[in-house]
This record gives sequence, C-alpha cells and structure tokens, in this order.
Amino acid sequence: MFPTSWKLANVVPVFKKGSKQYVSNYRPIFILPNFSKIFEKAILNGLHNCILVNNILSQHQYGFRSKFSTYMALLDLNDKITESVDKKK
Repeated sequence: MFPTSWKLANVVPVFKKGSKQYVSNYRPIFILPNFSKIFEKAILNGLHNCILVNNILSQHQYGFRSKFSTYMALLDLNDKITESVDKKK
C-alpha cells in the first residue's frame, strides 16, 4: 500500500520561453514528498534485481535497461539486414 499523503505533489509552473502571458509557455514540475521518492527507488531496485535474477527480459529488450540503448537495437537490426544480404536472402 502506498500512503495517500505520499501521492500528493505540489505543482509548480516553470517558465520555458516566449511570452509569459500564455499558459503553453510553462511546464509543470511536480514536487513529491521525499519519502515517496525513497520508497519508489527501493521498489525499483527490488524489481530490477528480481528481473535480472530470474532472467525475465528478452535479450532483445534494449530500452529501459542499464548499459543498453535503443541505438543498440538499430545496430542489431543493421547487422541482421547485412547478414541476410550477404546470404542473398
């Protein structure tokens, strides 16, 4: 259970650029309680460790993994295309 008081945030508008008259020139920043951030990080670390230990993610999952990027997915695709062309497939 996540306590309701930890779900509350202060929303602060931060000016980006342009005219200060337009609401679209501001972006919202949510200021969350410190305990909720600590709790969130603890849950994330626990889930991440569980996923790694149990080998849940596919080897072809590149996004949202440490030391992997979506750029690596493009490299993998490029390698597969090059290999197929070389084999005349």
